[in-house]
Amino acid sequence: MRETPLRSARFRARIAIVGAGSWAQGWHLPHLRRNPAAQLVAIVDPAERTWSKYNLDMMPTPELAALYGVPLFKGFAEFLQSDIAKTTDGVIISSTHSTHCELGLQAAASGFHILVEKPMTANAAEAAELAAAAERLKSLGKAFLVNHSANFTRHALRARELVQSHLGEIEHVTCYMIREREFFEDPENRLWVAAEGSMTGNGFAWGQSCHTLAWVYRVTGLEPESVFCKMTYSKSTGADIFTSALIQCTNGATICCQGLAGLPGGNAVGSASKKGKLIENKIFGSEGCLLYSGDDADPASGKLELLLDNGSVLVEDGFFFENTSKEGHGPESLQSFLAACKGEDVINAADATIGRLVVETIDAMYKSAKDGSVGQSDGSDESEFDLENPPLAPPAARGPIYRCEVVLPETVLQEGSSVHGFHLAPWEKHEEYWEQLNQESPAQGSPVSLSRMQKAAMSEWCCMAEWLRRQGHRDLEPKIFDGVPDSSKIRQGRVTDCSLMSVLSVLADYERTFGDPVLRNILHPALVPNSAPPAAQHYACRLFVNGMPRCVVVDDTVPVATNGRLLCAHSAVPHELWVLLIEKAVATIMGGSYAMRGSNPCTDAFHITGWIPETFPLKPDCEGAPSTESEFMEMFDTAQKGFTNGQCVVCVGTTEIADATSNELAVRSGHVEGVSVSTGLVAGHAYPVLRCCTVQGRRLLFLKNPWGHTRWKGKFSPGDVQWQANPGLAEALNYDNTAAASRDDGSFWISWEEVLRFFSHFYIAWSPAALSLHSFAVHGCWNPWPHFVHSTLTDDTDLLAFNPQFRVRLKRAPPVNEEVGLWAVLSRHIRSQADYNSHFVSVSIYQGGSRVCCPNSVLEQGVFSNGECALVKLRNDAANSNSDFTLVVSQHGAKREFNYTLQVYTQREVIIEELPPLVPSSYASSAVRGEWTRRTAGGCSNSVWSYFQNPQWAFDVPAGGLDDLILFLESPGVSVNVRVFTGAVARPEAVRSAASSGAYRRGCCILRLRELPPGPHVAVVSSFRSGICAPYRLAWHSSTAIGLAPQPHPFVDGALAHPMKSLVQQIQAEVVVGLPGLASCSP
Repeated sequence: MRETPLRSARFRARIAIVGAGSWAQGWHLPHLRRNPAAQLVAIVDPAERTWSKYNLDMMPTPELAALYGVPLFKGFAEFLQSDIAKTTDGVIISSTHSTHCELGLQAAASGFHILVEKPMTANAAEAAELAAAAERLKSLGKAFLVNHSANFTRHALRARELVQSHLGEIEHVTCYMIREREFFEDPENRLWVAAEGSMTGNGFAWGQSCHTLAWVYRVTGLEPESVFCKMTYSKSTGADIFTSALIQCTNGATICCQGLAGLPGGNAVGSASKKGKLIENKIFGSEGCLLYSGDDADPASGKLELLLDNGSVLVEDGFFFENTSKEGHGPESLQSFLAACKGEDVINAADATIGRLVVETIDAMYKSAKDGSVGQSDGSDESEFDLENPPLAPPAARGPIYRCEVVLPETVLQEGSSVHGFHLAPWEKHEEYWEQLNQESPAQGSPVSLSRMQKAAMSEWCCMAEWLRRQGHRDLEPKIFDGVPDSSKIRQGRVTDCSLMSVLSVLADYERTFGDPVLRNILHPALVPNSAPPAAQHYACRLFVNGMPRCVVVDDTVPVATNGRLLCAHSAVPHELWVLLIEKAVATIMGGSYAMRGSNPCTDAFHITGWIPETFPLKPDCEGAPSTESEFMEMFDTAQKGFTNGQCVVCVGTTEIADATSNELAVRSGHVEGVSVSTGLVAGHAYPVLRCCTVQGRRLLFLKNPWGHTRWKGKFSPGDVQWQANPGLAEALNYDNTAAASRDDGSFWISWEEVLRFFSHFYIAWSPAALSLHSFAVHGCWNPWPHFVHSTLTDDTDLLAFNPQFRVRLKRAPPVNEEVGLWAVLSRHIRSQADYNSHFVSVSIYQGGSRVCCPNSVLEQGVFSNGECALVKLRNDAANSNSDFTLVVSQHGAKREFNYTLQVYTQREVIIEELPPLVPSSYASSAVRGEWTRRTAGGCSNSVWSYFQNPQWAFDVPAGGLDDLILFLESPGVSVNVRVFTGAVARPEAVRSAASSGAYRRGCCILRLRELPPGPHVAVVSSFRSGICAPYRLAWHSSTAIGLAPQPHPFVDGALAHPMKSLVQQIQAEVVVGLPGLASCSP
């Protein structure tokens, strides 16, 4: 990536170093002193003295600071409060692994450029948190580098260039590193051999394998998906000294990674013997391979070698894997960091994404080695199980992903009560329920946590009664509402999510304008209060979660800053609680933390109201965005009509903004988001729409920054010349431009054209009651087991036969004056943090009321969403012309099991029922796999002779016939067809009368035959074009067990249509590899 310069380049970057251990004292500090681009300004380390096997000449930190002529700070918080921090450009974090995350988050929140030692951290969850912080830094024009110094060398850059331009698709990588054993056998070398903090283990993998993995991920662009690892441990320290890992990547490639502490001798780094680390990396692609190996202490020991299938060879002598010299100005990674701090463009060869991939991989390696399972590279604990190609280990030791039983709707709702470890009971209002709740599960303290950055700003937790007393409001008692909610009362705190504040603002104004108590109806005090104030009091908040309204119990304990102010969102009325209680309840269901992730205004409005969420991308290149100017104008007009009639609330949002940078006022308020220098808009921010109108032919929106300050600078902003140029406009809007310009409260007018130019999303939440819609809901579990799991197709783009599907029958046509005849909302149930943004889902509408198998044209295609909800609307003209439709739940690029709720809204009553499964549980199911080769890829029947060169499979229907046979032919990306001929031989003269799956379909086709007569039959599988060599899978499901066998035939130079050895797979938990002959499967 190229970093956006924050300012013009200047001579020296002001750097603070955090952690004065071995690497800092032996390398970073001397390099910084000699480097003319750097000025060391501070050392931060709480310890007086540290020890390391790397550097036996360590100085006490006070002497060290005196040597370099800089102040010593005993803690990072102390440094941040100093005047030196205000002029510091970047920080180098060279502390212990387990402290990287907390220090990195604090540094990112303070807006520094960051260079963090490798590994970025030693825990996958922490790596994700740091990566998210790095993305926010990037929007501010700040760089986040991980000191994987091997990635920055000229050989790494050259290797990446050669791999990308010459090797084709990467198929396999081997990488290993060998270094001395003694380093990991010394118990005193604690930081390298003992796990601390959240580390699963420690040793060679964290200390050394991270070097090669970072290099491999950078050079190849591969991303890990799963890991299987074995380790051998030191008897004296418990550290891993021999590590072997097999890494499966997302594109199907594999990486074999080995780390070996096997060399004799002591410390190799910088040693007089110059015996360094022995490294070998080999990358194999579809068009050649790249080899790179040597001793990193001896540049003459190796070379970079490219060998291509076409015979070309390229050799670059020398081995420059990593610069570990103590002399000079420092490695290329340090020099890139200093350049970024000076505002120069740099190539970040080890950004937070590379750091995260390395951490996730090694974390999974330790977990896999510990329990013998295949670890997930994203840090989750879910085991992977390849059902068609199982490992040698018994399945029982691995644990299945999928449930084999049918999951009933009541089970789905019951499972939905458990969210992030909290029990959220179905909402009830009667007193008996409250009494039972108080007796069985009374709330204890605060269940909501803070991120590390948020904790740094907090002094204590305090109940509201006590906080009011400390603020001098002894005569005030906490109450949920003090009058009607109003957006002007809302104050966003330092730990608050802007999306939620935007939704609370629009809902408060909606309630005030239209009298619908959408907020006052969801909060209730406990029937049995706790002990008298100042004890914390408990409240119930009704939120729509996992398919139904549920009770979220929270107390009024809140985080308080060191200056006594509330860190959470709150009301401007000191004793009014509704803002902070709703925020705390939403934080509970969004992960149990104020550091909420995966939210947007539609999701938040859905949780609070249960209304219909609709999100529009505003950039034309995004899926689901309008394609013409008239469609964008129609979008506004529809929203304005709904807004005016009290049918909806509206928000808008931004993503990254090119010139967004750190804003002093925002930083003082505790906000890390960047602010656009040219427009004043905040990057990655949500804004509530408080007014929506068309005046004098202009489409205008009145927005407010939830921060309460920092606003739009463009046309129609407060004080803009457009107000003087259009004198009647302000009067028509009842807007005092002069008064608005004198005080920045974050509110402003903006034209629709400017919204389309600078904003990324338009969020609408529709009230079903205001639209007079009837609501119908079904709850289910999409369990792809077993048939879709075994499919060779990566997702359901070409195969919908096993998706959840529902018949919808309109009893009467919708009113002709309505634009939408039917709304369908799919909400994916969320039970843990891993469920957020985990995969993309949608719901689509097809013509007719029968099951869709291999889809033709779709009536209304839903937009895939990785959020909680996905919406599809049926146009009124389509709804009026038909009465039966099929709703199909779909997911993209995945075969995950998940619970869901499907809600259908119409102005007329409908009948909605789940369609029965295509394959009854009593059916026998099995499959075979084969391949079209150059000899057997005969193509379609346009050429009869070549058609019969295609693979053929024979089967016998038993006496009494076969009631039902369903055949699926799959081949990803290939247009396919299957025909079934009656008789022992497929004859050319019968090609037109044979049963056929019909027109060739991409990826998959289906042929269903009923009442087949007894006797032999032959299935011919073909692609549309001849000569296409590709694998295929032929699956069958039958009412009575049958078997398929390769059919010899004389049309391919007297040879069989496919190899004598074929793969025959049962759709159970086993795979059977059969020899030629009959492959059968019992029910």
